[in-house]
Amino acid sequence: MGLFLLFALMVPQAPAPSRRSTPPDSPPLDRVDRAMQLIHDEKYEMAYQALMDLVKDDPTNARAFPFLAAMEIQTGRLNDAEGHINSLIAHEPENADLRELSGQLYMARRDWKKAEEQWRWIIGQRPNSEQAHMQLAAVLLQEDRYKDALAEVTRALEISPRRNDARSLRGNILAALGQINQAALDWNIALVGDPDDTVALSGLAVFLRETDPNTALKYAFRAVELTDWKALGPMRVLAMVYRARGENDLAKKTLERAMLMFPNNEALAAELRGEPRGAPDPASAPPAAPAKPEKAVTAASNKPAAPPAKSTATVAAAPPAAKPEPVIPKPMPPAPAPNAVVIPPLAVGGLTLGAAVGDLLAFDVLPLPPSAKVAEIGRAS
Repeated sequence: MGLFLLFALMVPQAPAPSRRSTPPDSPPLDRVDRAMQLIHDEKYEMAYQALMDLVKDDPTNARAFPFLAAMEIQTGRLNDAEGHINSLIAHEPENADLRELSGQLYMARRDWKKAEEQWRWIIGQRPNSEQAHMQLAAVLLQEDRYKDALAEVTRALEISPRRNDARSLRGNILAALGQINQAALDWNIALVGDPDDTVALSGLAVFLRETDPNTALKYAFRAVELTDWKALGPMRVLAMVYRARGENDLAKKTLERAMLMFPNNEALAAELRGEPRGAPDPASAPPAAPAKPEKAVTAASNKPAAPPAKSTATVAAAPPAAKPEPVIPKPMPPAPAPNAVVIPPLAVGGLTLGAAVGDLLAFDVLPLPPSAKVAEIGRAS
């Protein structure tokens, strides 16, 4: 059961299932298994504390340390995670499961070159690991190496065709290559498999914001709710959809709420001030939001997702239409903890856009956790 629960964490696109009760006749869970249950329930800080207490009481518990390192990454304790991961790899340098933890650590630090080295090493050991191919695709996308990223995520789908997170990631990569219709197809397929896939919901919201603004609003708002208003990518997409609908006041409120969550994000602050990212778009008309940031937020990067005949500036400058029961943002949440981590948004519903705009997407949760095989470490000892 423990292996299955951790494997379920590999694709956290949908909310975690409810906690399963242990049958009355089952043996009691050991302390690592109890920590794994907390991880399954997304109680990461509690899992971290439980694992810390465990290794203090039993410093030789080899099974606990990989999970502790994973929770240290998850909760932003990157220096502590590095120390534990380096120690583990020093004892088992050929252990691909430990290398997965190292790859996750480098991704959390946005050290794309070292992350790429780790995932390529893992693929050399496990050429049929869809996890490694997909993670490498996410890294390559951050480096704006779109064709290489497309090849890797396609390989992941060849190995595991029903993996929805790989499908929605490929949609983002196709959009970055300007193949927006193919991207929308992948996003729609991903939603068939998982209606709560926040990456697909955000991508389709961008795709539909001018041709079907009501559906775009439904998708964008759903993505924000599923990420609990803690993911910058979906919040910016929601603001973009509001602007496309002429609801600029709601767009501003959404960005202000995002600013409370990410107070040090200069690009977000500039967007709130109405400043374009890079050179201004001559077609944009103040005080409407410039077209440049909207293109940056889309998975299509520098290529507009909307038909040429319907420019963003024209929609933004148009007088607001009648607003039947507009969606009002919920009360502002508290600011994130000081140790919140800026990480790739692959698994939490942000649009992965490449290095040019990667810093715009900040989250306080991890990308995909390590493979279920990590759970086997130490069992034989």
